[in-house]
Amino acid sequence: MIIRKNYLYAAFAVAAFMLSSCKDNDEPEIPGSSLEAKSYTTETLAFTIDGRTAENQIVAFTPAENGKGTITIQSTPLDISEIIGGVMTAADNSGALTIPTAGIIPGSPKVEIPVVLTGSDNECSFTGSSESTYCTFSYSGKISAEKLSFDLTDVKLKNTSLAGTWYVPTLNNNAFDQLRVKWQAEKQVELMPGYGMPVETILGMTFVMPILPGEESGKNVSLLQMYTMLLNNVTFGEDGSVTALYTDLDAETPGQAEAPKGLAQYVVADNNTIRLFLDPYAIIKATMTLARSRAIDTTAMIEGLLTQLIPMLSNGIPLHYGAALLDPEGNVNEDANVKSFYLGTETLLPILETVKPLFADEEFVNSIIEIAGSNPDMGAMAPMLGGILKSMPEIIDTTSKIEIGVNLSKVKPSAE
Repeated sequence: MIIRKNYLYAAFAVAAFMLSSCKDNDEPEIPGSSLEAKSYTTETLAFTIDGRTAENQIVAFTPAENGKGTITIQSTPLDISEIIGGVMTAADNSGALTIPTAGIIPGSPKVEIPVVLTGSDNECSFTGSSESTYCTFSYSGKISAEKLSFDLTDVKLKNTSLAGTWYVPTLNNNAFDQLRVKWQAEKQVELMPGYGMPVETILGMTFVMPILPGEESGKNVSLLQMYTMLLNNVTFGEDGSVTALYTDLDAETPGQAEAPKGLAQYVVADNNTIRLFLDPYAIIKATMTLARSRAIDTTAMIEGLLTQLIPMLSNGIPLHYGAALLDPEGNVNEDANVKSFYLGTETLLPILETVKPLFADEEFVNSIIEIAGSNPDMGAMAPMLGGILKSMPEIIDTTSKIEIGVNLSKVKPSAE
């Protein structure tokens, strides 16, 4: 009997072991359970947006329970240490200086996407759709401990009211057909002792004066003529992209060229403002040009400009839009197909206040007067230039409103 009981106990033990083994084998594997939090960059990341490679991106994965996780997308911060070397003070330039930049999804420097993983514990895929503050989009990808592939598709702005192609109006004798120039200041431009003129009137005259060398005609052209020759149209995409058709004068055979996607983005922030996101290197390098070409100490000025411009790299440039103006008096163009796109007081005035010391610098003023005096097309304007430039500090101090921009039309100009 004892032997029989031992056999019975052994049988129960074997059965229990087998049942336990079957239970373990049938228990489902949790996708991604062995994956750890990690950031994927150039060497470990394959990132595309609508089929084109997205560069300078950081995609991070954070695991969660039950086969879930979070994908975080942001652009690589911009290191401007080399760009500002020799311009900023030693204390401010003691180490690498990095600043955030605009994200790959318009209007969102950083986006967090909850994902549901499928696959094994160490190699998974995911797919779905999501939204950011300004956009909706779809995504798919594969992830392992070594590599992450991420495909972003169907990016679309929630507000597409400006989407479409906007054309530069045909040039005529009225600068207000192409430009928005509004500058209200208590101080007028002093052309000569006792005689002044509103600064916006002077600006309007400057835009139509033939002061630039013409490429083909051999005759000088105005800033307005050059603008209308170079730019044909601007397209605001439903995906938040901004592209432009322009004349490439640097090509062996000058002709029409299209700016590629990725150089600029936009979002509609409200009913009269878009936020424009540009290539950050273009902004920073343009800021540095003045500093390296001037003999005076421009450190404070450049630091001030950077203070104004750096936030725009990630937050966007506030660009207003609305009805175009017909004249300096502010009469409105009632054509609903024509809109002004312009920088406003909150953007331009701080920049003007930062560069104001230039107009008090005698070397700078004299160099501008000398350049103007050598141009016969400046005519009677050249002798007045000194008074104009020297008036600028007080004009800036008394400015209450300033709007500078261009007019664009939804209607394509007819071919002449």
